Order: sequence, then C-alpha cells, then structure tokens
Amino acid sequence: MIRIPIILMAALIMCSFMQQEQPNPAKEMFEKGTELFNQKKYNESIEFFDKVINLDSTKFQPYYLKGVAFYETGKYKEALKSLDIAAVKNPNISVIFEAKAKTLIKMGDILGADIAYTKAISLEPTNANLYYNRGVFYVESKMKDKALADFNKTLEINVQHKEANYAKATMLYDKVEFASALEAVKNAIKLEPKFYNALALSGAINYNLKNYQAAIDDFTKAIDINSKNEMTFLSRGNSYYQLKQYDKAIADYTTYLQIKPADAKVRLSRANAWIALNKLPQALEDYDAYLKVEKSDMNVYLNRATINVTLKKYADAVKDYSTVLETEKLNNDIYTNRGICYQNLGDTANAIADYSKSIQLNKSDTFALANRANLYHRMKEYQKAVDDFDKIIGLKNNYADAYFERGIAYFYLKNYEKANEDFTSAIKYKFSKIEAYKNRAITFEILKNNKAAIADYKKYVEIAQKTTTDKEDELININKKIKQLEDIVAEESKKK
Repeated sequence: MIRIPIILMAALIMCSFMQQEQPNPAKEMFEKGTELFNQKKYNESIEFFDKVINLDSTKFQPYYLKGVAFYETGKYKEALKSLDIAAVKNPNISVIFEAKAKTLIKMGDILGADIAYTKAISLEPTNANLYYNRGVFYVESKMKDKALADFNKTLEINVQHKEANYAKATMLYDKVEFASALEAVKNAIKLEPKFYNALALSGAINYNLKNYQAAIDDFTKAIDINSKNEMTFLSRGNSYYQLKQYDKAIADYTTYLQIKPADAKVRLSRANAWIALNKLPQALEDYDAYLKVEKSDMNVYLNRATINVTLKKYADAVKDYSTVLETEKLNNDIYTNRGICYQNLGDTANAIADYSKSIQLNKSDTFALANRANLYHRMKEYQKAVDDFDKIIGLKNNYADAYFERGIAYFYLKNYEKANEDFTSAIKYKFSKIEAYKNRAITFEILKNNKAAIADYKKYVEIAQKTTTDKEDELININKKIKQLEDIVAEESKKK
C-alpha cells in the first residue's frame, strides 16, 4: 500500500498569517521560520516559531508548523502538544487534525488517530485525499473493510484518483474478488499507463484468473518501467510456466536469481521447468543448490533421488533415500525404492534387507514382495521365491505375473505339477507374455502329457507368428519338437 507523507500547507498558512502591511516582528519571525521549514531545517524553524509565539500566541499557524516540524524530527509527544494547541486556537482547520492523526499513528494510538481523521473529514467532507489517507491508515491498522469504504468514497468524489483505484484493487485482491479488482486496477493504469505497482498488481490478478498471457503482458510492461524488481520476473516466469513456455520461464527465474541469489526456493521452480524440458542434469544442479540451504526439506531429497534413478545414478539416489529415512523411518515406499537402487548396483544383500523392511512395515506391499522374490530366484533360493509369491497371490489372486514367476520357481524345484498349474493360472488371468504357453508345454512334456504339450507349443507358434519377427530360429526348433511329439503320440496310439 502507498504511504502518503504528511500534508504540509506552510505557504498558504504563511500568506494568511498576520497580513498587516506595517512592519511586524512576529510576522518577520514567522516568515523566517517558514523559510527554514521549507528547507527542511526543522530544528532551526522551531526556534523561530517559538519566538513568534512569544510575541503573539493567539494564532494557530506557528503552533501547527511547530508541531509538524517536531513530527518530522521524530519528537511525537512534542508534536502532539503543539498540534493540540493549534486545534484549540482554530478548531476548523482540517490539516491540523490530519497532522494529529499521523502523529497519533506514530505513537501507536490507533483509536485517537481514527478520531482525528474523522474530525478532519467532518471539516472538509469533499476532500478526496482525506478519505484516501484515512483509507491507507485503515489498511495499516488491518481494518480492511473500512479502508475499502474510504477508497470507494475517494473515488466517489474524484473518480480519477489513480492511487485510490490502485488501493481499492489491492483490497479487492486480498478479498479474492479478482474480477472487481481487475476493473479497479485497469482504471488506475488508464489514468497512469506507467504506474508500475498497478501493472504488477494487474499481472497478479490476471494470473489468479488464469489469464496467463494477459498476466505476461502486464508483467512485461512493468519490467519495461522497472527492471530491478525481482518479483516481477518471478511472477512472469510463473506465468510462462503455466503456459508451458518453459524456456522463457527458466530465463525469468534465472534473472530473478541473479538479482536475489539467496532465494533458494526459486531454484525449485526452475528445477521443475528443467524437468518439463527433460533437462535432468540442470534440474539436479538446482536441487543441489537448494539443499545446501534447505537441508531439512525431505520432499526435495525424494525428488532428487527420483532424478538420480532416472539418470541411473543409483549410488546418489541411495544417499538421498538414506537421508530421508533418518526422519521417516516408517515409510515403507522409501525402503522399497532404495532397495531397487541397491538391486541395480548389484548389492543383493542390502536390496533384500530393504525389501524385507518394507514388507515388515506393510505386509500388503506386493511390489516389494515381487522384487524380493525375483532376487531369491536369481540367487537360486527357489523355495523362498515361492513363499513370497504365495503371499502376493494371497493378496491378489488374479495376479498373472505372480503365477508365472512362481511357476518358474516350482519348475526349478522340479515340482512340475505345481509349475503346470501356475502356468495355467497365468494364462487364465491373461499373462502378457506368450512364454506361459511354451513353459506349460514343457511341463506337460515332462509330465508325459504329450497331446497337451503339442497343443500349447502350437498355440505358442501361432501367437508368435502373428506378433513377433525375431523368433524364426526358435519357432523352427519348436516345430521340430511338435513333429517329434506327434510321432511319439502316433507310435503310442499304434501300441494301444
């Protein structure tokens, strides 16, 4: 909100003070005091006003200017005392009461200031600036409804009061009445096209109305007026981001950081833009810089870990997940994610430990169970793999992948009947890979069910010929296998 300096009317007061034509020592002293006052030599002017008062204490003018001079030098008690006397000498001068109001504000007397402003307005009810200044006072005193009423009154008297239009817009913006706020701020800009604060506010309003291009236009005009205010670049950058113009957003975030490099949070905004452009190394740099300042932001550690995983920097991801787990020891998902990193680093023991911890925290974590089961399978600990797949199927009995993988584990345990049953279940629940038919065919063959084996081999060949082009050699061999089995079946039939 714009702060309005105290209204000084020294020139008018001097003209109205002691207008005698004959020589008058008090008048001469007053003129000298006023001259010093206008030169902002307030302490020296007070000395002359005191001399005037000693010669003639009947006039309000020297008391008023003396009070204002005390105000300007920060001596508020003395200022109030002089202004009170001026008000007694002439209770019909509005500027005395406005000066009192401003002095009482400095002294922390909000009620007294309100009374003084109201008195000033009663003496000059058509003075738009009085309503405006009281509105500013109300804003600073957090009486926003009263402030808005005064700004409206200001505009009722003077519709071309640009500051009141802007102030009204700020009030309406705070009340989240964006459409009305936009109308008011447009009036301010119409009256003063280079009104920086109004243009910046218009941009903010348009942003909240999701008029992002209009917001960009406003912020650009504001930047043309003042290119040193970093917040305008940040706001325009956010608008570009919303329009998915990420390169331009990055340019504005970068300018902001050049002006205000200590603001680590803006690095997160720029990191998001880098990610949107799939420039992950640059995003990592911003995350690194942010975490040097904000070391306790666990969400950013997780985000950085995700990027490190994408870039296959698994060791760095492990460090980030470990940092988060220092404070979030019960988050099973993070154990699972760190387990994946260990697995990709070839650290099977730590991977299994993390999957096991995740399962301990959440017995329904089928993802961790499946990962652990697959590791057990690689380690040839097939029974442990079967046990984990049992748990998965117990939680999700139509999980085709689990049946298929358990079938393989059973196969290596030489439990071919169980393997056959699991491959059948995988097919039933529409397992995505055709290998289920081939694997079941193999188990049928081992179990001496050659007719069923032939049917599955043929189904495998049929699907493979329709869906793949890289299995020609394999299919030749399987067709040979089918022929061999058919010969065996034919031979067995002859014997019968």
